[in-house]
Amino acid sequence: QSGQLRSASARVMNKHRDFVVAAIVRGRDEPRELLLELRNDNQPYAGMWLLPAGKIEESDESPTDTLRRELKEELGFTTLGSVPLKAVDVPEYGTTCYPFVVICDQTPKCLSAKELRWDRYDTYLDVGEMPIAASNYRYKVRKALDVYFNGGLPFDM
Repeated sequence: QSGQLRSASARVMNKHRDFVVAAIVRGRDEPRELLLELRNDNQPYAGMWLLPAGKIEESDESPTDTLRRELKEELGFTTLGSVPLKAVDVPEYGTTCYPFVVICDQTPKCLSAKELRWDRYDTYLDVGEMPIAASNYRYKVRKALDVYFNGGLPFDM
């Protein structure tokens, strides 16, 4: 599996196919929850509760740029603290996912989804309904959040 993991700087992004996914949490002293969005009927994975995500566009210079743009467009975030995790290949789609842990210090606005909700991170990442591509990054995000909620920072994961 280590052959499937690459850092963002060690590969060339496949713009319009590669994507970012954000595991958005509140502070450590808050409930151990993730922010989920209910996808609109006109979006891929309509009707599913998913982590906020978005495709890398031509104008994005890095996955971090994509993350900032997507979270501003979808949730109205103006600033954020984030920890990038190692990229994960998604061979089923010939693409790569760049997951991030995002520490939320703002009230998210529902700008592009049907609705938003906070859900227990462990329950959602263990049994939540997710697209096939999520199986490639689900474990990595869960492990990083376990480290975060136990007082560490999920670097090098």
